[in-house]
Amino acid sequence: MPYQPRADLSQDFTGSRSLSMTHPTPSGRRTFRLTAGTIDDEARTFFGHGFCLFLSGAIYSLVNVDICTVYVRRPGEGHFRPVHSGVITPDGRFLDIFGHRTTDTIKAAYREAFGGDVYLRTVDGQYYHAEVTDVDEDSCDTRWWQEEFDTPAKQAVLLHFARLLLHKSGYGDRIPLMARPELRARTPQKPVARKPCPRPAAPTRKETGMSIPEDVARLNALAGSIPLGQLQQLSEAELPPELLDARRALSESGDARSILGGTQEAAEADNALSHAVAKLDQATEVYQMFKSHLTEAFQAAARAKQHIEQAAGYHGRGL
Repeated sequence: MPYQPRADLSQDFTGSRSLSMTHPTPSGRRTFRLTAGTIDDEARTFFGHGFCLFLSGAIYSLVNVDICTVYVRRPGEGHFRPVHSGVITPDGRFLDIFGHRTTDTIKAAYREAFGGDVYLRTVDGQYYHAEVTDVDEDSCDTRWWQEEFDTPAKQAVLLHFARLLLHKSGYGDRIPLMARPELRARTPQKPVARKPCPRPAAPTRKETGMSIPEDVARLNALAGSIPLGQLQQLSEAELPPELLDARRALSESGDARSILGGTQEAAEADNALSHAVAKLDQATEVYQMFKSHLTEAFQAAARAKQHIEQAAGYHGRGL
């Protein structure tokens, strides 16, 4: 998505505010009017049947808890599909706009509502957007929820309700000070007067305090200190074969449902295996990205060494 400045986590709102969203809810609604401090039908519809994943992402950004997605499979359906998201609080319970409940209660509620199998999938918040929504995004961006909540007005509402749920569930004290609007309001930031920083004049040959041979020696020492050999070895390193072997072994480990049948345990086992394979694939991608960065570092260091050596040559000739 296009670059956006990282949202100020202390944003807040009072009274009521109307929001017009880019994407509609499953029922087709785009416009909602939400009231600060109030979890009414409008808030439950907005955050419970449309934008639950973004509320979960905001809570994660505030207190670093795992995000949990509810998957269901109706009778006759072959695959599970995600229907709702919340977060897992430190006591192991599921927190969303509807309350703070045990995971067993969540499973039972969705099993009754959909009449089929239910399982919960917990994901680290920073990877949630890429894994659960299957989008090609920066998988380590903890503010991915800004894609939909892309204005300060929308962000203020989202963060307000994220903090509200944390306070109601007893975890409000975990919200960092920089994300608490009441503290920001109490201690306003004073603008800092910046003094102009005059650009120093370029030193002449007499002002360096060194002779030309000393300058050249220092430049050569600097060039020699650049570890090009080590950087080249790192950039040429191959992916560990053990990682590929583990990925292959997991992929060929079989289907638990062929042994246990269509039970919840079998579904969770197969999902855990799929999750492990996905994590190994992600590790492979990260390794390749890491290797790419190392290659760029090696190339940049080589250019730096070349420029320094050229400068030493020019300096030695008095140019």
